Amino acid sequence: MRDLISWKKNEIVTLRNQMEELFNRFFDQLSCSCFTPGAGPFTDWQFDEDDRMIHVRIALPDIDPDDIEISISGEMLSVRSKREETERIEENGYPAERKSSLSLARSVHLPSRVKRDDIEARYSEGVLEIILPKLEKTVVRVEVKGE
Repeated sequence: MRDLISWKKNEIVTLRNQMEELFNRFFDQLSCSCFTPGAGPFTDWQFDEDDRMIHVRIALPDIDPDDIEISISGEMLSVRSKREETERIEENGYPAERKSSLSLARSVHLPSRVKRDDIEARYSEGVLEIILPKLEKTVVRVEVKGE
């Protein structure tokens, strides 16, 4: 059985190098896609933070505010949006219908826990602004009793 496939050490090293090169080329091509922070659609997020609040601004042009969904789970902020359009046209005397759909989603880890009941969100001129008040950090002192 061993004679069926004989691998020499340099062949394994060559295969490994070729696989690394393949993965590097693949991920270099993705550098302009949504997988890379700061690139592609739905990635223009701005974060400002002070002692009491976290302010998040997201560019969402041409989105209806009713189509935006915001959720918080633990310290994870998730924003989703979906837009669908239907256009009825007539081409060469035949009725036609064009449909387009855009679905966006992104989740980010927040730097601290927030007060869920006091979160505010506003959408104006293509920008979604989310204001997240931080939870006050509580320090619990435990008294150590000796015997």
